[in-house]
Amino acid sequence: LGPTTAGALSADTAPYSDVSVNNTFAGYIAYCAKEGIISGYADGTFRPSAPLTGYAFMKMLLGALGYDADVEQYVGANWSINVAKRALNIGLDDGLVDEFVGTKALTREEAALYAFNTLAAAMVEYETSSTIVVGDITIKNNSVAKEVEAGKADKIWPDDVLNFAEKYFPKLEINEDVEEDAFGRPAHGWLYKGDEVGTYADEADLTYTGAEYDGDLVEDLEEDYDFSDAVVWYNGNKTVGASLKSLNRNGYSIELFINDDDEVTDIVVIEAYAAEITEVETDDDDEITSVDVTVYEATQDGGYTLTVDVEEDEDAYAMIADYEEDDVFMVVLTPGWDDKDEDVDDSLLAVDDVETVEGVVTTTKLSDGNDGWIKVDGVKYEMAWEYSQVDVAVDDEGVFYLYNGYVVHANVDGDDDAQYAFVARVGSETDKWENDTYYAEVVYVDGTVETIEIDAASAEKINGTYGNAVTYSYNEDDEVYNLDLVKGAWNAGAEITKGKTAIKVADKTVGTVNGATVFVVIDKDGDAVDEVNVYTGYKSVKSIETVGSYLINDDSDKVIEYVFAINSTETDSSSDDLIYVAGASNNGRIEKDTDLGNYYTYSAVVDGEIVDIMVKSSINGANEMNGLYDYAKVNSDGVYTKLDAATEDTDYVKVAKEDGTVSFKKAADDVVTIDGEAMAYAEDVVVYVIDTDGDITEGSVNKNYSDVSAILYTTNDDGEVDSIYIEK
Repeated sequence: LGPTTAGALSADTAPYSDVSVNNTFAGYIAYCAKEGIISGYADGTFRPSAPLTGYAFMKMLLGALGYDADVEQYVGANWSINVAKRALNIGLDDGLVDEFVGTKALTREEAALYAFNTLAAAMVEYETSSTIVVGDITIKNNSVAKEVEAGKADKIWPDDVLNFAEKYFPKLEINEDVEEDAFGRPAHGWLYKGDEVGTYADEADLTYTGAEYDGDLVEDLEEDYDFSDAVVWYNGNKTVGASLKSLNRNGYSIELFINDDDEVTDIVVIEAYAAEITEVETDDDDEITSVDVTVYEATQDGGYTLTVDVEEDEDAYAMIADYEEDDVFMVVLTPGWDDKDEDVDDSLLAVDDVETVEGVVTTTKLSDGNDGWIKVDGVKYEMAWEYSQVDVAVDDEGVFYLYNGYVVHANVDGDDDAQYAFVARVGSETDKWENDTYYAEVVYVDGTVETIEIDAASAEKINGTYGNAVTYSYNEDDEVYNLDLVKGAWNAGAEITKGKTAIKVADKTVGTVNGATVFVVIDKDGDAVDEVNVYTGYKSVKSIETVGSYLINDDSDKVIEYVFAINSTETDSSSDDLIYVAGASNNGRIEKDTDLGNYYTYSAVVDGEIVDIMVKSSINGANEMNGLYDYAKVNSDGVYTKLDAATEDTDYVKVAKEDGTVSFKKAADDVVTIDGEAMAYAEDVVVYVIDTDGDITEGSVNKNYSDVSAILYTTNDDGEVDSIYIEK
């Protein structure tokens, strides 16, 4: 009826004994009773507060389709049996996962499914329908329910009857422009009032997703069906020259669409990859702005990251919105997705859940290619065609991810006792008896540099492969170190960007990092180590470009544990790379804290937040830290153990004020005037005011300040002023 007409319904008399005229829903109930949609109970009640059962709702839907409750015996002792018989026969329960149980209270999901199926069901009518009452005898003359024939103008569905939606939703129509869905399946689209409702694929005639698709099956299929004109679709793209046998790859899903002449019209091949939410970015209101999805497959060492922008990639975000950080799932992407920058565009076609198996690897048969198998607690699992190539060995314990029955990815626990170092150079010394002693200059993950004595076997393994990371152990009997090369990725010209989880080489992501990743930045003078800096977490490391880098992921985890960056060049700092430490210490030196030792506390601006920080007392040897500093070492207790002073006129500009006053002018054309110099400002420009007691507060660019001793400001990559510090 529509909301306006329905809202005006009313009842002149009580439709049932337990529904009064002034009941909120009396008008609706009276209308449905008049139309034969509801009949109430034999005792004359409607029981409006009772749960709605599956039988009762099916009865209402049949009434809406035109079935007469009296004729079809939907009243009386056996009404529920008659309702179920008709409703299930015409398919109102199609798609129900479990069996229909009409006595149970109806769920919202079941109600939606039954109502949806009613849209496509045929309306019915009776050619004759009359009732004659003679005394106490009622004589009914009713014909059998007959499907209503439809005229051509009424039709949506490809049949000759009038369906419910065709009668009540005349503005619903087929979208003639839709022939296939995103995967290439034959499909149809719907329009309502000219707007797109969606695209819906036909069901495949044959589907194969596991080991059943083999050479014998291919031979049988080619005998039974004509494949001469079949179009092959791979993840939504037409493929040329693909044979049925070439599609026999572990983990693929293959759908065949066959016409009435036994001709295969379409072969739809779907390959999914394991993926993981590795980072979720939020704004100041904790609203999600973007999501990093790292995709794992054989040719992408460390994974390939696609960034989904919530506003720009609405459809893509809708697919992954229910997953949280660290969740692993499956994604289907268009061919060529791995050639793109971190921009989803139309790459993301679909997502799906993944199965998991936990246990210990008891046997493996793996190669460097795309095949092999493993046994987890004695159960054998084949590897998918392009599994993630995570190192898996006997006795590894972890989680193994399965799709279509094949292993696509794994998170396993490696050797927790493994100790890592970076070998800068190897040398030897020969004594007078011509006995050789071998040495290596190594950098440990804590930044310590040491020359150690190694055994001959280690020297042979390492010699000629400088720049590789190693695991090391000490042989107490021989008093030498044993070194083993770590399998990883040596990359020339890696880019490490502060605050970004992706490490790139030639604009392609070669590894992902997180807050626990340790960055060991090594500068060499020739072959010798000159300086080492260590950073923990991707937000602490400086933005650098490396001559080479080594990524260690021995635990086969989802992110890189250690990064050795060699001969790096720091990029220009911006306000995001600097911290401001204010004036004198808040409370003087803290003497000999049991856990932290001696340290000072200061007010500071870190990542745009005004916070208190702890600084090791050895820095500068005093408690005066006023100014801007580069990020540097922060130990596991959160104490700054090293701070490098930022460079004036390179990292920031400082203007001394002799008259002690300053005025800012923020013009309409996005220009701010500082000390008489007009400059463009960033949209999110921030002002901080530092008083003589070392307290920091946020200020404004539309304000005059007095008692100013100096102004410091930084600019972003576009030359816009993005932060201003006013020192009192």
